[in-house]
Amino acid sequence: MNNLQFQDFGPSTVNPNNDPRPPGELGDQSYLFTSGGTSSRNNTRENKNFFSFEFYQQYFDVDTDQVLSRILYSMFPQFGSNFITDHIQPLPDLWGPFWISVTLVFSTAICGNLAKYIQTSGASTGYQYGSDFRLVTGASTIIFCYVVLVPFILYSLFWYRKSYLQYSYLDILCAYGYSLSVFVPVSILWVLQAQWFRWLLIILSVAVSGSVLANSIWPAIKNDHNKAIALGTILIVLLLHSLVAVGFKEYYFDASLPSKLETENFHLLHQQVQNIEHSHARLEVSSVVNNLTASNEEKVSQIKMEKLDENSENIKKKEDDAGIENMKQLNATVAPKVVAKLSKSI
Repeated sequence: MNNLQFQDFGPSTVNPNNDPRPPGELGDQSYLFTSGGTSSRNNTRENKNFFSFEFYQQYFDVDTDQVLSRILYSMFPQFGSNFITDHIQPLPDLWGPFWISVTLVFSTAICGNLAKYIQTSGASTGYQYGSDFRLVTGASTIIFCYVVLVPFILYSLFWYRKSYLQYSYLDILCAYGYSLSVFVPVSILWVLQAQWFRWLLIILSVAVSGSVLANSIWPAIKNDHNKAIALGTILIVLLLHSLVAVGFKEYYFDASLPSKLETENFHLLHQQVQNIEHSHARLEVSSVVNNLTASNEEKVSQIKMEKLDENSENIKKKEDDAGIENMKQLNATVAPKVVAKLSKSI
């Protein structure tokens, strides 16, 4: 008893959830923007106002190596690895998800238009290529809704079900943003005009990125007392991820291209338009010819009338001249005889 000495082990940390894990290792409480494991960030920086620019600036404070590492591990799943706890916590960022989403929007829109141009160029159907800028707005709406809304729904589910791991909203959003990075090179390869190759890319991309998401979501929901909800959550996560990939292919690379029936209809419509244009041209030519003919006939009739008038005047003049000449001749022959008779009578 005399050898007993009191020792000071410093301030102890209590795990509020009686979790056998070390406190703060995976996040012991539910936070919207930060988890329990992000205490280092909060200790090194001042508490920022939620509506201030500085509050969001801290989530863009990442280096290139960290972003490249997260992109790499989001495309290549590792057995027994949790992408959120191993590569995102305790410092989730918004830089990677934002620029990956923007890059995917433009790569999908540009490559979709390029695929349409490749298929329609040199076609004998007369189909005229035109860029569809609606692909940009449509892709941006789908991608950003997927990255923002789905993580919020999962975060709300984890909070409501009091899941084993309480990820922050930014943790899940960051994971979903990086999970789309695999679709950037896939969207470029979708330009190739081979359906089997496009479906192969969909299967591979969904398998690798979807497994990363499933391995990250499953630890948080696996201990739920209702196993149907746990399994249903994972199935819905994989289903939504697959729908995004299939939607990109069908809408931006297949539906944007004219089908055979649409091409034939366009060709028939083009021929009908040409026939109508030719008929209108013929009508215009015939109307012009008729107008010219009518005007020429009018001019000819006018000339004929003028000639008739001139001829009648000439004939009348000639008749008058002939009458005068006859009177002169008559006077020349009769006058001497009359004078002779008058002289005899006298």
